[in-house]
Amino acid sequence: MHIMEAQLPGGLVRDGVIHRNVRFHVLTGLMAQSLIESATGHNRPGYVSNLLGLVLDHIGDLKADARLAAELCVADRQYLMLRLAALLDGEQMWRKVVCAHCESLFDIGLERSDTSVAAADGPMPDCQVPAQLRQASAADDNIPPASIAQPISVYSCQTRSAENETLGS
Repeated sequence: MHIMEAQLPGGLVRDGVIHRNVRFHVLTGLMAQSLIESATGHNRPGYVSNLLGLVLDHIGDLKADARLAAELCVADRQYLMLRLAALLDGEQMWRKVVCAHCESLFDIGLERSDTSVAAADGPMPDCQVPAQLRQASAADDNIPPASIAQPISVYSCQTRSAENETLGS
């Protein structure tokens, strides 16, 4: 039984504390079956949140679940999926590459643990501006595109028409 612990590049902020240490559950046959069965549907961010909720034991001092996994930034979620792949399939992975000169295919062996990941340094940014700024998470992927595009396009049109009036166009 192999338990994996890792350190997130970003982390989850709770009460002024950045929780970066994560611990995976021991992966069992029953858990592997659950992972396979949960792979249905078109909501990929939701799937990743559910998957991480199943395999993570803790994020820092916090008991992990799908809701908490959804609050992680995208980079942390990608990193955790890479670590999960290493638990399931091992560190070694192979990629096919096409030679730019002769267009021949060849294989390159990579270690998942060789992926360059740097921890965020210093305190997390804290800004006070008219708009509320926050780090992107999986919840953002569930917002319908129309609800995002409408305010942006209205703002852009108003800005352009004001510029055109000023320029006399």
